[in-house]
Amino acid sequence: MHDCVEAVRDNPVIAAVQSRPSLERALSLGVPTIFLINTDIFSAKALVDAAKKNGARVFLHMDLIDGLAASTRALDYVQTSMSPSGIISTRSALVKYARDQGIFAIQRFFMVDSASYDNAVKTSAKIRPSMIELMPGIIPGVIRRFTQEVDIPVIAGGLITERRQVIDALSSGAIGVSTGSEALWTEAT
Repeated sequence: MHDCVEAVRDNPVIAAVQSRPSLERALSLGVPTIFLINTDIFSAKALVDAAKKNGARVFLHMDLIDGLAASTRALDYVQTSMSPSGIISTRSALVKYARDQGIFAIQRFFMVDSASYDNAVKTSAKIRPSMIELMPGIIPGVIRRFTQEVDIPVIAGGLITERRQVIDALSSGAIGVSTGSEALWTEAT
């Protein structure tokens, strides 16, 4: 699990892909870490396999697999049939279950107000995900404060479309950023 964190530290731009063409573009650029989001039960395995075949670490967003509920049984199925490098979820119970099973689990938190911030800090301390993704990723002040309070590696994600935003997030304490902006994926190589 430690090597996933180090891989992000070494190449902090993560490709957030939502389609086969987007995945193929990320793989052609040699992006080493991929977040596979908005897939479906019929495509997920082939996409995970393609990423792994090309040597990329691939994290499957469990909440966004059309046709598969984000449940512990679904996670068991995903691990048995696809074996991604890890999973992403907003669901604390699923992240905890994954961690208890030895699966690298990224918990995604949306920072919309002080209550969501406080909840994320408390949940992180209780659940202890492998990594945390804070969204939106264009909030350097919040990222800085959060990384000072929580001793779990943080990724910034969402709304990141410019190099300056990547730099700001990393300078604020995030170890990486996830972005769907293909122009930024070359920053990973």
